[in-house]
Amino acid sequence: MSRWTLWQECLRCLRWFCSPLSQHSSCLLQTNESTLRVLKAFIRRCDRPEEGFVESVAVSWLLVEASPFALETLLSSLDLLPDLVDRAVWLSHELLLDALVWSGRHRVKGLLRRFVCILLPLFLKILQRGVNSTARITTGQRHRLRSETLTALTVAVQCLTSGPHEEVLHDWPLVHQLFSLLLLLQADEFIIATDAAPTKTRGRITAIAESLAAVLDKLRRTFHFLTMKVSLDAHRRRSQGSERMSLCRDDEEKHLTSAVESGAIEYMDLCEAFAQRFFTAAGVDWVALDVETAACLEKVMNCVWDVNYTLYVWYTTFSPVQSGSTVLKPLQKRYRWLMCSCVLFLPASCITPSRVARWLVVMSGGGEPADTLTQAEIKGRKRRRI
Repeated sequence: MSRWTLWQECLRCLRWFCSPLSQHSSCLLQTNESTLRVLKAFIRRCDRPEEGFVESVAVSWLLVEASPFALETLLSSLDLLPDLVDRAVWLSHELLLDALVWSGRHRVKGLLRRFVCILLPLFLKILQRGVNSTARITTGQRHRLRSETLTALTVAVQCLTSGPHEEVLHDWPLVHQLFSLLLLLQADEFIIATDAAPTKTRGRITAIAESLAAVLDKLRRTFHFLTMKVSLDAHRRRSQGSERMSLCRDDEEKHLTSAVESGAIEYMDLCEAFAQRFFTAAGVDWVALDVETAACLEKVMNCVWDVNYTLYVWYTTFSPVQSGSTVLKPLQKRYRWLMCSCVLFLPASCITPSRVARWLVVMSGGGEPADTLTQAEIKGRKRRRI
């Protein structure tokens, strides 16, 4: 029997079973724990061409075509102790997470986007319950569900931030929502204190923190590239025609520019929030952070160094709209925070000459073109500030 025939026969047999999340049970057979476990095993063995099977099982059958009642059943089950919830309903959480992970690892972005849009309220409730719990360490099924949710969300953002830069920008609203959920984690879930006599003086970075830092670094390249793209496009239009022509951009170019500007600012806000988790976890013992933790923190802060400066160059040199203090002041404020944080939390070697030069250019204010400053002028400004 071919794989395609096997999956089609499975879907045909599935019509006899009633979804555990269905409001009306008019099917011949009731779904139990074994049914869900078999479906989970089938999904894990699917290849990319079996996308239709995964979608049919998870969305069409289990979620009853994404019905509000099915989602409400999942949400209400989180308010009860796992032992009091029907096992088929509880395993529905795991099957949906498996389907989400499958779509992310097989780069099936269309299905992944659909899963994320449907299940965002569920993800939010699972993570919030972990944060608001009086007992920070949970055990058993609830702990396992939260752990699997974190894994699924990490796989989702890794998938949505891969591919062409324009496609990543298109998915940025979803990525922003998912990353905001992941930042609900407590500080000690980013850095784990380890015992060292006589006190806890070192921190070990967690795997999820390293994964999220890598995702932020991928996004840095995207926003750097797209900001450079709109800058060069604006420069080309200006050089090929009159100033009036350069201002008359079509709707697509305006939309791209607006999306890049707003997305880059939201992205840097996420980087700051992520770095703040490290600062909170480190506390007064920041000097004792290990090399890996410092390297991860520097990677995230380098994202702000890069994108903030690229935006400054765009606003002051290439943007057809006159940039005033309302635009430049937030960039300067961000660089001021960045320099202070680097001095406080990172080794002195991280304050490189190129970063100092960029800092001086941006903090010089005034909105003058960033590319007009020579190295001599930068050194002169540095001496005057000192």
